Amino acid sequence: MNSSRLSKKDFFVIYYILFILILFLTGFFLGAKVMEKQLKANVPTNIDQNTYTEGEIISFNKLIFLPTQLWLKEVYGKINQSPIDLNMVNSMQKSVEEMKTNMTKYQFSSPYLQKSIELIQQSLEQMKQYLENPNRHELLNQAIQYYLQSQTQFYRHIWVWEQENRNPISQYIDESLVNWNEWNKASIHQKNYIIAMILAKDTIITFYKPEDITVHIDAYAKANRDTTMNLEELIQFLISTNAIHEKDFLLYKDWYQGAPLPKIPNFN
Repeated sequence: MNSSRLSKKDFFVIYYILFILILFLTGFFLGAKVMEKQLKANVPTNIDQNTYTEGEIISFNKLIFLPTQLWLKEVYGKINQSPIDLNMVNSMQKSVEEMKTNMTKYQFSSPYLQKSIELIQQSLEQMKQYLENPNRHELLNQAIQYYLQSQTQFYRHIWVWEQENRNPISQYIDESLVNWNEWNKASIHQKNYIIAMILAKDTIITFYKPEDITVHIDAYAKANRDTTMNLEELIQFLISTNAIHEKDFLLYKDWYQGAPLPKIPNFN
């Protein structure tokens, strides 16, 4: 009877084995959780097709972005005239309030388009303040900065929409100085988004559309395959030398056959 009882040594061995087993299982599940998090971090988030749609691109461009772009371009051209027409200033100030009020009528499911609207409203407000205080040029620069940031959000939406139409999802490049091999592999809307980011980051005052700049970058890349030129410097050079023109993208649209192009005037 006594021989069937476990000795202290036996209990120690059993407890030791259980302890090791518990540590093993704990480590296993913790490791599994860490691995799961790493996998989730490396797998692109599923895109909600009801959020990033071509319909929203078309509506946003027609109702919000294009009217704002044309208005800012017109105002920027007029305020560089000397002397500034006071009647024009009063008219522009009134139109700012009308545009801001009109924007409150529209809602978009895309967070990028909603953010773009917020930035456009800030741009208009800064421009209004500048018209009231024309000697404060920092207000003008801030107005343009907000506009360029809003453009970046718009083009980010277009790029995400493009990813819905591609399989597999393209590799994201978020750099201003890129390897030209990477640039050549990037999709058209990915390139446009990169251009928009650079314009905003460096506050490059231009109303050229990113795609009209992209085609010139692509032409340069094809002609200079071994170049190490900084992308930001190249953009500055193209704009300063008046190499870019409105609707240049449409002249070279055939370069991007097969790419999904939203049905807005920029691309059609």
